[in-house]
Amino acid sequence: MISQTMVMAMIDVTKKKQHKADQAKKYWNTWHCQSKIHEVDGRLHGSYSKNRPCTVCAAIRKADLINRYLPVISTW
Repeated sequence: MISQTMVMAMIDVTKKKQHKADQAKKYWNTWHCQSKIHEVDGRLHGSYSKNRPCTVCAAIRKADLINRYLPVISTW
Protein backbone atom coordinates (compact mmCIF):
# COMPACT_ATOMS: atom_id res chain seq x y z
CA MET A 1 0.00 0.00 0.00
CA ILE A 2 2.84 2.40 0.83
CA SER A 3 4.63 1.64 -2.43
CA GLN A 4 1.51 2.11 -4.51
CA THR A 5 0.71 5.48 -2.93
CA MET A 6 4.26 6.72 -3.36
CA VAL A 7 4.52 5.47 -6.93
CA MET A 8 1.21 7.06 -7.98
CA ALA A 9 2.63 10.45 -6.96
CA MET A 10 5.75 9.72 -9.04
CA ILE A 11 3.61 8.72 -12.03
CA ASP A 12 1.75 12.03 -11.79
CA VAL A 13 5.06 13.90 -11.91
CA THR A 14 6.24 11.95 -14.96
CA LYS A 15 2.95 12.69 -16.77
CA LYS A 16 3.76 16.40 -16.55
CA LYS A 17 7.18 15.84 -18.12
CA GLN A 18 6.92 14.19 -21.54
CA HIS A 19 10.60 13.18 -21.70
CA LYS A 20 10.18 10.93 -18.65
CA ALA A 21 8.02 8.28 -20.37
CA ASP A 22 10.55 5.49 -19.75
CA GLN A 23 10.48 6.22 -16.01
CA ALA A 24 6.69 6.13 -15.99
CA LYS A 25 6.83 2.58 -17.36
CA LYS A 26 9.11 1.54 -14.46
CA TYR A 27 6.80 3.19 -11.96
CA TRP A 28 3.78 1.34 -13.38
CA ASN A 29 5.76 -1.90 -13.10
CA THR A 30 6.40 -1.05 -9.45
CA TRP A 31 2.71 -0.26 -8.91
CA HIS A 32 1.79 -3.76 -10.13
CA CYS A 33 4.39 -5.47 -7.91
CA GLN A 34 2.73 -8.25 -5.91
CA SER A 35 -0.73 -7.15 -7.04
CA LYS A 36 -1.60 -10.65 -8.25
CA ILE A 37 -0.85 -13.52 -5.91
CA HIS A 38 -1.45 -17.12 -6.96
CA GLU A 39 -1.73 -20.18 -4.73
CA VAL A 40 -0.06 -23.39 -5.92
CA ASP A 41 0.03 -26.46 -3.66
CA GLY A 42 -0.69 -24.37 -0.58
CA ARG A 43 2.10 -21.85 -1.32
CA LEU A 44 1.60 -18.25 -2.41
CA HIS A 45 3.48 -16.93 -5.44
CA GLY A 46 3.62 -13.47 -7.01
CA SER A 47 5.82 -11.44 -9.31
CA TYR A 48 8.23 -8.77 -8.15
CA SER A 49 9.06 -5.55 -10.00
CA LYS A 50 12.71 -5.45 -8.80
CA ASN A 51 12.68 -1.68 -9.14
CA ARG A 52 14.33 0.73 -6.75
CA PRO A 53 11.22 2.66 -5.54
CA CYS A 54 9.36 -0.54 -4.59
CA THR A 55 9.47 -1.00 -0.81
CA VAL A 56 8.90 -4.77 -1.00
CA CYS A 57 11.71 -5.32 -3.50
CA ALA A 58 14.01 -2.93 -1.61
CA ALA A 59 13.49 -4.96 1.58
CA ILE A 60 14.34 -8.17 -0.28
CA ARG A 61 17.49 -6.55 -1.75
CA LYS A 62 18.50 -5.30 1.70
CA ALA A 63 18.06 -8.74 3.26
CA ASP A 64 20.11 -10.30 0.46
CA LEU A 65 22.95 -7.82 1.00
CA ILE A 66 22.92 -8.39 4.75
CA ASN A 67 23.13 -12.16 4.27
CA ARG A 68 25.98 -11.79 1.77
CA TYR A 69 28.11 -9.48 3.92
CA LEU A 70 27.29 -10.87 7.37
CA PRO A 71 29.98 -13.63 7.36
CA VAL A 72 32.70 -11.08 6.55
CA ILE A 73 31.47 -8.51 9.05
CA SER A 74 31.12 -11.07 11.83
CA THR A 75 34.83 -11.95 11.53
CA TRP A 76 35.77 -8.34 12.36
